[in-house]
Amino acid sequence: MAVPPSIPASVAAADMRRLGNAEPLEPYPGRAREPWMCRHIPCKQVIYPNPNNVMSGQGACI
Repeated sequence: MAVPPSIPASVAAADMRRLGNAEPLEPYPGRAREPWMCRHIPCKQVIYPNPNNVMSGQGACI
């Protein structure tokens, strides 16, 4: 049986844009502790932030 996402994908994507300044490049992985391929908007690098870390204020890019 599949585990339901910890938060809706639309909410996760909006939070990644707002809090991480990152644009998701693939669908939400479904869990906040899994890396998520995104593009960091300021530096244009492809990054793999952990959504849980971004939502807790750690940022998406180093």
